[in-house]
Amino acid sequence: MGRPHAFFKRVSLPLFLAILGAGCGGGPTSPSATGPPVPRALSVVSGDTGLAVAGARVSSGAQAVTTDARGGAALDLAPGMPITIEAPGFFLRETIFRSDSDTTLWLWPIRADAQEAFILELVYNHLVSDGSLTRPVSAVFIELTPAVRSEATASAVQAQAAAQAQAVTGNSVPFTVTDTAPAGAVAISVRIDPNDPFLRDNPSFAAITRVTFPGNRITGGSTTYRGVREASALSLAAHEMGHALGLGHPSQRGLMSPVALAQFSDFTRGEAFAVRMMLLRAPGNRPPDNDRSVGAASAARSAVYACPWEP
Repeated sequence: MGRPHAFFKRVSLPLFLAILGAGCGGGPTSPSATGPPVPRALSVVSGDTGLAVAGARVSSGAQAVTTDARGGAALDLAPGMPITIEAPGFFLRETIFRSDSDTTLWLWPIRADAQEAFILELVYNHLVSDGSLTRPVSAVFIELTPAVRSEATASAVQAQAAAQAQAVTGNSVPFTVTDTAPAGAVAISVRIDPNDPFLRDNPSFAAITRVTFPGNRITGGSTTYRGVREASALSLAAHEMGHALGLGHPSQRGLMSPVALAQFSDFTRGEAFAVRMMLLRAPGNRPPDNDRSVGAASAARSAVYACPWEP
């Protein structure tokens, strides 16, 4: 099972939804055709604002150009050819040319509240064995077991935490609290069980979330709380919902800190920005920002997030 693992300028809603429309459904796939390179017009923009990135170096093999004031660059490309984009203040972007319908290149900004080390810990957390971005690509259903449903406070807190998880995605990944998820849906079962083998043997932990992710796409899992008190704590419930999104435990203080802290009951600005950026990338994106191998065959895997809590 392995050892448990103990950037956001405001943009307009239409722009944000347009960005997510391209990225949230699973992202790029391998090109279906190849051919001789022909001139292609590319546009390099910032993932947080959608504004052009001037002065970026865009290269493919021996070709290298610098983007103009409008973020434009022209290269001779065929489907499957590699593209590398380097720009100050952004992660190095390594991708491939896929088609003429995919010529806008979104860069991942580096911010004071979302530095590289933070992103590597939060988005590319070490429990994912191949080190790739892992997230759901469809609605998430939070199944409350009878023990949770029977506790009014715990049930309400789980619903609030689910709403916060949905909100941090810009409402692009619905989180629905239910008794029974539809067949085949991404379902996270929420339960109270002090006799869970891990919690029983590790009294310093308050909750444990287990997720499965074939192909780096989260397909289901469970969250188990030690008791009603823990299941009724918003700081802990919101933290566990973050794991359902694929987030790890960054050392930077916030909702997703290695120890769930009472003073954080919602995502910080840096965490919220990171979530919005990760939704622009397909599951399987590799750090810091490389999707060249996305779509390659991947075995089913799972991760376990064991979480202490400081009330």
